[in-house]
Amino acid sequence: MHGSSQRDNKPPFLVLGVGELLWDLLPTGPQLGGAPANVAFHVSQLGDKGTPCSRVGCDTQGEAAVAAVKDIGMSSSGIQRDPQKSTGTVDVTVDDKGQPTYTIHEGVAWDAMEVTDTWLQLARRADAACFGSLAQRSRISQSTLYCMLNNLPKKALRVFDVNLRQDFYSATMLWQSLQLATTVKVNHEELPIVIRLLELPGDSLGTQGRALLEKFALDLVCITRGGQGSILLGRSEEDDHPGNPAEVTDTVGAGDAFSATLI
Repeated sequence: MHGSSQRDNKPPFLVLGVGELLWDLLPTGPQLGGAPANVAFHVSQLGDKGTPCSRVGCDTQGEAAVAAVKDIGMSSSGIQRDPQKSTGTVDVTVDDKGQPTYTIHEGVAWDAMEVTDTWLQLARRADAACFGSLAQRSRISQSTLYCMLNNLPKKALRVFDVNLRQDFYSATMLWQSLQLATTVKVNHEELPIVIRLLELPGDSLGTQGRALLEKFALDLVCITRGGQGSILLGRSEEDDHPGNPAEVTDTVGAGDAFSATLI
């Protein structure tokens, strides 16, 4: 059922996925991905309007990415084209437990995202934006991302989906992102790393999540734990969900589907 009918025919929410749009080169073949774009896709599947904001090259892979976005019913209005840099790709291997390992190529189109009138118009109309750490490895894209977040309406959700990848993160970047966010989603392996880098207290997932919530005056911290479910920490409430059993094929993009549902 379409989301607008679920809200008494109100317009669907506009949710921006700002950051990387790329091709995951999986053992089974190429698959369009990138965490913010995945979130936008799942938002659309849930009945709202998810729009990826990213940058691809003027190459065959870029053409294919734009075509794929349109084919699955999303707007491509937020996808910029770069005349010099190539479309991003990631080599993905999956172990026998379904856990992926990523090799993310650098100097690609989404490392050069620009502030444009189109993007500013999208930001000013958005109900939410989801962003991560990876797209901030480039100062150009980081600056663009922060400009987008600062142009969102005051009531809009700003969801920092941490997604630590390789060595593309720092304490400074995490600090700045948390200051801009209203909601944070982080998994149980990433959270201790974030806490250590930011020199915050906590000897359990709950106390560490609460430290983030209080330090950065967040509305919500969500900690995912794979097959063990999730913890939601709000200012006055918290919920510990044990998760539902599922047969795991692989976990690529699972956290992004969670983020979309959370939004």
